[in-house]
Amino acid sequence: MTPYPRSTLVNAGSIVRWGLVAVGVVAVLLGALSVGAFLKPTVFGSILEEGGPVERLSVFAWILAALAVWYRAKLDKQSTAIMLTFLAFGAREADLHKAFSSDSFLKIRYYTEGSFGAEKLLFGVAALVLIGMLLIAAFCIFRHVFLRGGWRTAFGQVVVVGGALLCLTKVADRLPSILRVKFGVHIQPDLAAALLSFEEVGELLVPTLFIIAFAWLNTARATDHTFRFLELRGTGNPTANRS
Repeated sequence: MTPYPRSTLVNAGSIVRWGLVAVGVVAVLLGALSVGAFLKPTVFGSILEEGGPVERLSVFAWILAALAVWYRAKLDKQSTAIMLTFLAFGAREADLHKAFSSDSFLKIRYYTEGSFGAEKLLFGVAALVLIGMLLIAAFCIFRHVFLRGGWRTAFGQVVVVGGALLCLTKVADRLPSILRVKFGVHIQPDLAAALLSFEEVGELLVPTLFIIAFAWLNTARATDHTFRFLELRGTGNPTANRS
């Protein structure tokens, strides 16, 4: 598999520098808010709680990320899977995964507890479709960034940071529960507040990074070694300069 030729990478370092600036700003905001929540948990609690303003903004940000893919991409099966995955993340932030069922249909215990009826069968099929879509989207991005040299571009670097931050927010979300249930360890309130801040603010910054990557940084360059959703809508030439 041919990697990015170095001659086809962004010549002007401004785009890469702006990518690093975007990542730096995200890191500073995330760190500052987490420290603030650790020092003054009562002050940050109201804006970071479930259904609070930060979570509502996260829903809106995921929708914008999906629109960024739709606006900049040719909607083949790859870009469509990524766009729908972003919308699914937004729906989850809006708690739609448990709005029409007795529990979240994305959890295994929903299917193992109680009787298995038509409702669980329907939501089980929906869950499998979502998982398949997520795997396709993850594979497309992984192939572009790690197997085709996309990590050398600002687009790839910002996407990698966004993906890593997404994983870390899930760890922060599950860590207190795992420690409590599995090991009987209860996290102190100030540390729990810092983890909550990291999780909620991180969940807002993840789609923000994807918006930056798909709507802005990917306009700088696309080569014949990128995957197709980096092509401009309405053009058939993947080597077109988008700057």
